[in-house]
Amino acid sequence: MYLPTYNELYMKKRYGWLLGITFFVWSLIILMILFVDPEKVSALEYLLPGVLVYLGLFFLLSILTMSSKRALLWSSVLLIAFYLRLWGLGSYLNLLLLLGVAGSVEIYYFK
Repeated sequence: MYLPTYNELYMKKRYGWLLGITFFVWSLIILMILFVDPEKVSALEYLLPGVLVYLGLFFLLSILTMSSKRALLWSSVLLIAFYLRLWGLGSYLNLLLLLGVAGSVEIYYFK
């Protein structure tokens, strides 16, 4: 009979909380998209959607990659690309440059 170790039980418990937090943050993002009028949002009020999108991407990528460092890197790059697009400075070239820098950082530091 196989009995799981303490570490296996701890990892399952942590993973369940991570799934719950991710689902909660993405449901907040969906509710914000549905019920907030973009015409009435000022420039300073983009902070809350930015934080929610960052947390949503961070938790989702930490589940997919099982690494919080990689999730931090890639969610930061994607949020910077979203904000550049919001301010009218984003293009596909900027996105490719950001992805190239993030890929170089990942290869240099994580491998």
